[in-house]
Amino acid sequence: MHPRESLHRAILVVAALGAATSLLWQLEGGELDSPEWWQLALPFIVWQCLPFLALFAMARWLRSSRAALAWMLAASLAALVAGHGAIAYVRFVASPDAQSALVYPVVAGLQLLGLFLAFILALVLRRSSSA
Repeated sequence: MHPRESLHRAILVVAALGAATSLLWQLEGGELDSPEWWQLALPFIVWQCLPFLALFAMARWLRSSRAALAWMLAASLAALVAGHGAIAYVRFVASPDAQSALVYPVVAGLQLLGLFLAFILALVLRRSSSA
């Protein structure tokens, strides 16, 4: 297998892992049998998974450059570990209350912003490595 293909697959695994764990964080505390809960939770579930869904598209754009894929893999791992680490800290170490639930939309927004900036840098790397 070509190294670029290995890096691309690794990014897809990180994206799938991030989306799955984000979904599990949301479902773990929910009232799954309540239709009202699903109506309220669905936008938050989509928002929580959005950074990793966007990562699928980003990886496809960067498929032609090994340096860009390596950079994006490092950035996606950092986003996954930092974001889910913050959520785990709030849930298991800090005392959970109503305000601590704000960590979910904030972390997802910061992950999305970080991945977008990393994607821009990866595009620059791809362009400079092809020139």
